[in-house]
Amino acid sequence: MLLRRAGGGRRRGGGILAAAAAVAAVVLVLAAIDRVGLFHLPDWFPGGRDDPAARGDVIYEGQRATAASRDFLIDIGDGEAVVSVKAKQNHDRSGWLINGDFQSTNGTSSVADPDDRDVPAKLKVAVDYCADGTVTVGPGRDGADRSISFDLGRVYVCDTTLEHTAANDAAFRQDDTPPAFHGRFVSFVSGAAETAAAAAACPTDQLERFRTPRYLDFVRDRLAERFDLPASAVTVTAPTVGASDADTRAALGRRLDSFLERHDPDHPKVTYKALSVQYLSGKGSAVEDSCYRSPGAKKLADIEDVDLPGLG
Repeated sequence: MLLRRAGGGRRRGGGILAAAAAVAAVVLVLAAIDRVGLFHLPDWFPGGRDDPAARGDVIYEGQRATAASRDFLIDIGDGEAVVSVKAKQNHDRSGWLINGDFQSTNGTSSVADPDDRDVPAKLKVAVDYCADGTVTVGPGRDGADRSISFDLGRVYVCDTTLEHTAANDAAFRQDDTPPAFHGRFVSFVSGAAETAAAAAACPTDQLERFRTPRYLDFVRDRLAERFDLPASAVTVTAPTVGASDADTRAALGRRLDSFLERHDPDHPKVTYKALSVQYLSGKGSAVEDSCYRSPGAKKLADIEDVDLPGLG
């Protein structure tokens, strides 16, 4: 009896294993079909879904003022430039007999179109437009106790910033590269995109929009509202389109060159090619026909007898 029960137990165990193997085979077949896209299985289990948002902590730790604008420019508008970028940088650890690492590369940081890595990414760069205008308060007219004159002066491109959009961020990919390495790659490429936008030929057609009667009326109405004056007591003078000065053009040229060629960190006198910067649009030449002007910065500590604004 004992032997028969043992034999029966073995037969039952074999049947269970066979059934489990059959179920596993069916699951694998269905998974393979689902993967190739012939049809999609219902989502019976809770896995397989992205979290709806990032989870973690954001802790504001404070700030401090460190610099003041050297050139007082008025931010009058915003734009957006498109810069196509496709680049990669390989990472390689030191390989030798003991650790057995003989690979030519151990990882790659890259930037390209998120959906097709063979195509450049179209990165969006936010552009600020500024005027070096002046506001003058004069004697009153039309029943007002004072008048306001706003001469917009010259308009410039005054800042370029790579936007942190989902599309921009998705263009950067990290494949087995250390965080610090990838961070340097992102900073380098971002700086190149921002500099390319700043050094481009002046976007004259865009800046001309700040010279139209419609825009000047808009500025007049905002100033009248701000100073509680009738619109007739406010005068707005149209700007001209500015141009980068010689020092700014020289700085832009040096900055662009820094992305074209890099020094070997182990051999400072040796340089190697980095990025290639090209311009496919614009009526003029980059750098030479730019209208970028930086507000500049002067350390607050270097400014004597400056009273910072009170908090209340």
